[in-house]
Amino acid sequence: MSSERKPRILIIEDNPGDILLFRVALSDAGIDCELSQITDGGAAVDFLRKRDAALPDLVVLDLNLPKVSGREILSAIRATPAFEPVPVVIWTSSNARVDRVQLEALGVARYLIKPPEIQDLVVLGTTIKEILGQRGKA
Repeated sequence: MSSERKPRILIIEDNPGDILLFRVALSDAGIDCELSQITDGGAAVDFLRKRDAALPDLVVLDLNLPKVSGREILSAIRATPAFEPVPVVIWTSSNARVDRVQLEALGVARYLIKPPEIQDLVVLGTTIKEILGQRGKA
């Protein structure tokens, strides 16, 4: 058994159903990780301000959050030097081209649309596994 630590993934998402789907996608892709969740934008900003928690290997971010929007959180992540090497995946229901273009300009690793069907979760799990693999964490 490897002594390497499990990858740490932080999901910032307010919908419990989407968090459950995300867990299913990770499981189906065979990703064994430490998964932390933050369910509103205000708590996400607080997390960024106090850096006593372990840095995640990947952040998965919804755009539509209570208190502080996903765009504002992404800007805060990009303005936090410790988070510079951490890839951010936008996972949203918005398929608007303007959202995709704006967020890709801010340096997101991927922009993924929440799948309408459970079988579409394969893409999500595969993408997360690919990003972790690029970081040597898969």
